[in-house]
Amino acid sequence: MGKEILTARIEFASQLKKYRKAAKISQANLAAAIGKQQPYVVLLEGGEYSFGIDILEMISRFFGVKLYQFLDPSFPIPSKEVLHQHIKDFVSSTDTDTSYLNNRSPNYAYNLDLYLNTNLLTDPKTSVEIARDYLEMFAEEIPPGKVTDILTRAPRNVYVKVIKPEIGRGNKYVLIDKNKV
Repeated sequence: MGKEILTARIEFASQLKKYRKAAKISQANLAAAIGKQQPYVVLLEGGEYSFGIDILEMISRFFGVKLYQFLDPSFPIPSKEVLHQHIKDFVSSTDTDTSYLNNRSPNYAYNLDLYLNTNLLTDPKTSVEIARDYLEMFAEEIPPGKVTDILTRAPRNVYVKVIKPEIGRGNKYVLIDKNKV
């Protein structure tokens, strides 16, 4: 067939990934800043999602460049420091949290261990309920799937019991031996 023809969606996906990696921010953090969920950014970066001009404009504003510059693969991507300043300007103008710019990932497991040392899991709770507690306790979101992943692996799976529902989904978790925490 010869050379593959790039669609606008694929070219945009490539540019988005280049800018995000140059800024050294995660897909989840980009998603949060533009008011979307991480799977949305995954689909955008994979070229699997059709999007409108509004999201194009918001993303280019997020990185502090004009839309036509963002879409031009020959336009030089600014340095990480410059991108971070543009991102800070964007998020302050949109009243978005900039804590993700500190280049560290949340330590979900450590924070869940702190959570387990409280009395908050003496009664069974779903991962969604635990995620709500986590947000209140740490002023930071944790995906419910991450809660499930952490609580069902060693060493926590020794002292956190999984209670499966009789039908459907919605496992609950309860601390069974606080002395092991």
